[in-house]
Amino acid sequence: MTYIPTDEGWLYLASVVDIATRCLVGYKFGATMDTDLICNALLMAIKDENPSMGTIFHSDQGSQYCSHQFQELLVAMGLKTSMSRRGQCWDNAVAESFWATLKRECLPACGAFTTRSEGIKVIERWISYYNGFRPHSALGMKSPYQYRSQH
Repeated sequence: MTYIPTDEGWLYLASVVDIATRCLVGYKFGATMDTDLICNALLMAIKDENPSMGTIFHSDQGSQYCSHQFQELLVAMGLKTSMSRRGQCWDNAVAESFWATLKRECLPACGAFTTRSEGIKVIERWISYYNGFRPHSALGMKSPYQYRSQH
């Protein structure tokens, strides 16, 4: 989960990134940083991707990811949990890199969107670009969708 600055307050973005393709497969925006936000991002990913039983879901040790609600959802969906070591941000490097790229390429020059709805609109447009067209160095300069279609 990451924080997007707006003049209305934080806009929170929960995201699920496929580590093999670097594709953003699930995401949800919210005005609060609650467990429902990450559960809904995961449910979007499951609906769209239909992961195999035993697929590993990796996260940091944030309270939302450690919650009974989220852990029970993982079990119910047949997913296994993997968590970063406490205080080790590089264990979650793929997600951290995605968020850094998103902020670098989406945030206005002033550093914050005027409204949450403006932020959502701009970021959703960028997600479409990121998945479909943006070259990714880890994928041989192919976009996540191009890479996925070839493998």
